[in-house]
Amino acid sequence: KDVMNLYEHQSTFNPNIPVRMFIYSCKLINKYIHDNQLDIYSSTQLELPTPKLLCFYNGIANKEDVSYLRLSDSFKKNIGKTDGGSDIEVTVKMININNGRNEKLLNSCRPLKDYAMFVEQVRKYGAIYDADAEIESEKLADAINNAIDSLPEDSEIKAILGSRRAEVVK
Repeated sequence: KDVMNLYEHQSTFNPNIPVRMFIYSCKLINKYIHDNQLDIYSSTQLELPTPKLLCFYNGIANKEDVSYLRLSDSFKKNIGKTDGGSDIEVTVKMININNGRNEKLLNSCRPLKDYAMFVEQVRKYGAIYDADAEIESEKLADAINNAIDSLPEDSEIKAILGSRRAEVVK
């Protein structure tokens, strides 16, 4: 109840994640205020959950292990303020979860590590996914099916992916 965690995944780098996270946060805070019958016009300071914004990235563009994306980078500069800065800031921590990156994190979370392995296998089988590129659906389906089958038997996600194979392929 003290923290409001927002997670998103990107398979293609998108610098607008802070905009989306800002919108999501506002909606969730508004819902929290409504659900808890808080009065935003009260003379008492509200206690709200602290937003923590995290984006998992596993696209093909070479990104740092950890980077920070800021909403203020989207704002027009030098409009209405002498210092050119914004009164609003949102920072999203982006973590590269491609196989071979952020080993400490991946080793501490087996499902995430297995997912990184799965994505690497999909690429290995010839379906490098990029939202800006088109992939033959049959080639992608074959790559996904082969990647699921190639996961180790003790993989924590193999059974889940296998049981939802058609949905994963779609």
